[in-house]
Amino acid sequence: MDHLIQIIQSYRKRGLLLDTNLLLLLVVGQCDIRAVTTFKRTSTFYDEKYVASTRLAVTLPFIKFGLTDSSIIAEAKGNYLVLTDDLRLLSYLQSLLIDAINFNHLRIYNWSMPQQFT
Repeated sequence: MDHLIQIIQSYRKRGLLLDTNLLLLLVVGQCDIRAVTTFKRTSTFYDEKYVASTRLAVTLPFIKFGLTDSSIIAEAKGNYLVLTDDLRLLSYLQSLLIDAINFNHLRIYNWSMPQQFT
């Protein structure tokens, strides 16, 4: 728990990259919070900086993960904290020593941010 607070605070002023599912959760939730539980890609949740580069297409991460995740991998190291619910991406980022948090670990807060985040 302390590790999550520490890592979030260390990236507080630099930024956060969201993976696709969480970006969709944000967009759908802001349009209609009731749609979160019915929209296919966000239904598992309760009530990019986009890198357009062809060089990504020939990299191992692109072959393994696709364009969005490869873009996150390319941009994140030393620049951004990555928040994802994709365990495969999370494991890969951590193997590269890129700071990343599993979104599901934050869900235990019941959406109320602790004092340390404000």
